[in-house]
Amino acid sequence: MGEFVGLDPSGAHELIRHMETSKGSLAATRPGLESAITRAEADWEGSGGVAAMHRAYAFLQDSQRDLKWRIDAITQIHAAPGAGDDLLTAKFPFASEEAATAAGLKAGTAVASAVKDHQATGTPDSWRAVESALKAGGAGVNDPAYAAALLGAIGGPAAFRTIFGQYMSATSSGPRRGLPPKEMAQAKSSLGPLAAAFAAADRTGRLASQWRKELLEKANPATLSAVVALARQSQSFRNLVATNLLKLPTAGYRADSVDRDWNTYWLLKSYESDPEGLQRLLAEQAEVPALLFDPDLAKATPEYGKTLSGLLDKALSENTGTAFTREAAWVNLIKGLGSAGSERLTGYFSTLENSPINRVLAKRLVPYLDELTLAQVHAKNPELGMGPQKPWTGLHPDVMARFLGAVIQNRTAMNTLQKGFRDHLLKIDIGKAYLFSTDSKERAEFIRSLTLAGAHANLLLGGSTYAELHHDEKAAFMAEVILLPIDFVLGKLPGGAALTTGAGYLGDRPKGELGEIIQDYFDKKTPDDAETVADRLVRAQLEWVQNSYAINGHPPFTNEELKLLRDALMGELSSALTDALKARGG
Repeated sequence: MGEFVGLDPSGAHELIRHMETSKGSLAATRPGLESAITRAEADWEGSGGVAAMHRAYAFLQDSQRDLKWRIDAITQIHAAPGAGDDLLTAKFPFASEEAATAAGLKAGTAVASAVKDHQATGTPDSWRAVESALKAGGAGVNDPAYAAALLGAIGGPAAFRTIFGQYMSATSSGPRRGLPPKEMAQAKSSLGPLAAAFAAADRTGRLASQWRKELLEKANPATLSAVVALARQSQSFRNLVATNLLKLPTAGYRADSVDRDWNTYWLLKSYESDPEGLQRLLAEQAEVPALLFDPDLAKATPEYGKTLSGLLDKALSENTGTAFTREAAWVNLIKGLGSAGSERLTGYFSTLENSPINRVLAKRLVPYLDELTLAQVHAKNPELGMGPQKPWTGLHPDVMARFLGAVIQNRTAMNTLQKGFRDHLLKIDIGKAYLFSTDSKERAEFIRSLTLAGAHANLLLGGSTYAELHHDEKAAFMAEVILLPIDFVLGKLPGGAALTTGAGYLGDRPKGELGEIIQDYFDKKTPDDAETVADRLVRAQLEWVQNSYAINGHPPFTNEELKLLRDALMGELSSALTDALKARGG
C-alpha cells in the first residue's frame, strides 16, 4: 500500500548530509568508548552502552537510505527540469524501497518468462503475451528501486535490446530508420514502460555502467530513438544518444531507402522538454552543429526546419542555461556553419535556404554582436589590444563571414542583423573623442571607436560575399552597410553636424547613389574593376562628409586631415568591400 508524500528534496539532501556527519562522529567515538567500557567492566554505570551506539548508527544508516529512495522517487515522478528546488508532493505506489524492489522483481520475471516463451514459439499470441507483461509492469516504473529491479529481472541490457528489436520485427517496422508516428504511439503502452524504467534507474545511478555502454554500442538506431522518444531520459544519456545517432551513416537522406529519417525526428522532439540539454550538446560537442545542419539530414527528416528552429529558439534564449555554456554553443554553431566549403551546393547553406532557422539564428545572435565585432577587430588589428572574452577568442573572419552569409540568405534575418548592428553602433560613445584633436590619446580613442564601427560593417560585408542574394538586393544591402561608419561619424562630429546631417542627410539619396554604383558593376555596365569601384565608393562618402562639414560652417579639411579621415573611415572596410564586389560581380 502506498502513501502520500510531501518532500523538499534540497532540504532532505541537507538532512542526509547532517546524518552523515553524525555517523562520522559516532564512528570516531565508538572505538574509544568500547575500550573504556571493557576496562571498566562492572564499574560501568552508563545506560545502553555500545549496543545503543550501534542502534543509533543503524538508525541513521537506514534513515539515509530510505530518505534517498524517497528523494529519487519523488523527483523521478515529477521528472521535470528544476524538480527538487521546492516542495514536491506525490502518491507513492510503494510504501518502502523493499516493497518497490520486490514488486519490480516480480514484474521483470513475468516479462522475462513471456519473452522466453515467445522466442520458443514465435506466434502472434506469444508476442501479445509479451506486450501484456510489459503493460502490466508499467504501474511502478517511475519508482527507481522498482525500475532497477525490473530491468535486472528481464535479463540485463541484452534482453532490453532484444525486446525492442522484437517489437520492431513484430510490427514490421524498419529497425534502422525509426518508427513512424502511428507506430510510436502504439509502442507507448508496451515499450514505454521499459523506456521509463531505464530513465528512472539510469538517472538515479541504480544501473551498472555496462547498460549505457551496451545500448550505445549495440542497440539499433530505432531502439535508441524510441528510448528517448518514449520517456524523458537523463540529459547526459540523451546527449550521448544524439551524438551517436547523428554520426551514423543511416542518418538523413539515403539513396537506397525511401523511408523518412524518423530516428532524427524523434531525437529532436525529445529535446522539446529540455532545451538546456540541446544547449549543452552544442556547447560540449563541437562536431554536432555540422552534423545537425547536414543538407541530407534536413531533406529526409520530417518537419526538420520547423522543429529545429523551435528548439534553437529555446536553447539559445538568454533565459536558458548558463551564459558561458550558451556562448560556447554559439561559437560551435558559428564554426560549424561557417566552416570551409559550407557555401557550396552540397554545404550547409542549402539547409538554411528558405528556412525558418535563419530568423531564429539572427534574432538570438543580436545580443552577441559586440563579441563578434571584437573578434573581427582582434583578427584584423591585434596591435590595438582589443579582443573578446572566452569562448569567443579565435574566431576567424572567414568563418564568421560564411556563417553570416548563411544566415542573411533570408530577408527577415538580414533585416534583423542590420538593425542589430546599427543599434549596437549607437551604444559606442565616441562623442568624448575627436579625430582632429591635438590630444593624441583622444585621437587614438576616436580611431579605436571608429574601428569598431568599421568592423561592424566589415562583418556584414563579409557575409554578403557569401550570401545568395539577387543583384539588386545585394546592392541595396551593401549600400546600407557601407554607410554604417559614415552615419556613425556624422552623427557624432561636434558643431551641430548631428542636427542636420546625420542619418537624415545620409538617407535615401546617398544610399541610392551607392546602390547605382554597385549595381552598374554587378550588371557589367562599367569597365572598372572591383578595386576601382571600391575606391569610387570611398571617395563618394568622403565628399559627403566634407559637404556636411561645410554646411555646418566648418572650414575645409586640410589634406592631412582628409587622409586621416579616409584611413579612419575606410581602412577597416575597403578590403572587405573589394572582396564583396569581386564575389558577385568579378
